[in-house]
Amino acid sequence: MGVNRPVLEDFSIIKDIKRRFKNYKFSGGNVKYAIVGTLKGSWALTKMGMWWLIIGMLMTAFARTVVSHDLFLQYIGKTLLGLIVTLFLQL
Repeated sequence: MGVNRPVLEDFSIIKDIKRRFKNYKFSGGNVKYAIVGTLKGSWALTKMGMWWLIIGMLMTAFARTVVSHDLFLQYIGKTLLGLIVTLFLQL
């Protein structure tokens, strides 16, 4: 998985950001490369999140089809019991 490296105890994120910012060359090619990389990463995260949204919508549709409306109101309503049942259903 990873490489065994010693832990730096005197590492500062602020100093690292300042060092990287100072060493970065603001040219058209570098800025374009950074923007394209950011957009590709954002698109990958969006695709991953959308799959989870679709899975949740399918699970909800299945639950609404199988479980009657009255049962939802009785056990998963606005009560403490409804909250507990909802939390245990998530497991």
